[in-house]
Amino acid sequence: MEAGFGMEKITPRLGVELCGYGYYLKRCATSVRDDLYASCLAFKSGDEIYLIIYCDLVAFTKEIVSEIKNLIKTRHKISEESIMIAATHTHTGPATMNAEGCGEPDAGYIRELPKKILEAVRKATADFHNIEYIQTSEKEIAPIGHNRAIPNGPEDHFVRGFYIKRTDVPDIAVASYNCHPVSMGVSAEISRDYAGQAADALCIAGGVGAHGLFITGVCGDIDPPPHERGNFEIIKEFGERIAKGFYAGLRDEKERPDNFSHAAIRVPLPLQPYDADKIRETSLGIQNGGDSVEFKRVVALWEEKLLGDLGAGKLDLECEEGIANVFMIGSLAIVGINYETFTEIGSGIRKALPGKTVIAAGNAEATKGYFSTPDEIDSGGGYAAHSSMFLYGKLPLSRKAAETFVEAVNERIKNL
Repeated sequence: MEAGFGMEKITPRLGVELCGYGYYLKRCATSVRDDLYASCLAFKSGDEIYLIIYCDLVAFTKEIVSEIKNLIKTRHKISEESIMIAATHTHTGPATMNAEGCGEPDAGYIRELPKKILEAVRKATADFHNIEYIQTSEKEIAPIGHNRAIPNGPEDHFVRGFYIKRTDVPDIAVASYNCHPVSMGVSAEISRDYAGQAADALCIAGGVGAHGLFITGVCGDIDPPPHERGNFEIIKEFGERIAKGFYAGLRDEKERPDNFSHAAIRVPLPLQPYDADKIRETSLGIQNGGDSVEFKRVVALWEEKLLGDLGAGKLDLECEEGIANVFMIGSLAIVGINYETFTEIGSGIRKALPGKTVIAAGNAEATKGYFSTPDEIDSGGGYAAHSSMFLYGKLPLSRKAAETFVEAVNERIKNL
């Protein structure tokens, strides 16, 4: 088996609107703290090629993902099912998702982005070299994030990852940690946030000059402490802490993989009960309440979109599709989920694969919204379980969705 690595700069021009943090902020980029990149990790097993593409962006739309995969399929003859695309979820990058009020996408940037990602793929597939061995890593570190959604709720402070030793070329270090990349705060500086600092630190912390790739874990409910945001020295230390934990956690076992398995697991997820009347009632209740004018505008557009989709037969009131894109190599599993996913869901998937290092990542493929758990839904519906549906233009998942998803994914991955 062979592995290759490639990167391409995807930093937008100054003046583009950045994505995240609130409604109609007009938060436009005034400077670049650190460049954004598309990173591609490629594996070759026999005649098959598999790609893991991570971009320093907030998320992807279905249209962008489709265009990227079509370009790769046309140029490199790699099947769409063999490609995982995900975003680090930085909130100091351009708008590349449909999130009403949270940043207006720049048409020129969106048009050029797939070509730049294709260049990262070209570099990775031109860099194939023999894998001598793979080491997995798992190490608990001093917390960077806390559960913002549920008081005393689940947290996962483990760095997980893997190290690819290659012949006569730089090795590849891949690490993951669960925390929202919002350490920069509400800034007008373009930045990869702590995810970029972790990737850079992976290159040097082991003293071997490896390529570094950071995968943002399931962090829909995990934030860095508010008092530690906006200080770049602290953000840099976050990255260094993750990298040190990764290298300290490397296991002695050196695997020599000879096969690669994958599956795109599609799961119908139940929604909370809504119909046209409830959509109208929900919107009216907010319009008559004390929320901000900006939030009321988001909700009015949500009502308009959903009623329009319902009238056109485009809105399923019963369920929506959750996706787990799973790549497995030896004792390593990488699971990309198409939501801003809560910690407990990642932990539930991990239990199905005892003895394996399982990297569960959110914001893979086209992000549909938040994937919360019954605890938050039962608490009365916080931001993730309820309010976020307005900016994502969707209906909320039911309290059964998490259990349904974990059971379906675990049933499949146990047999891969």
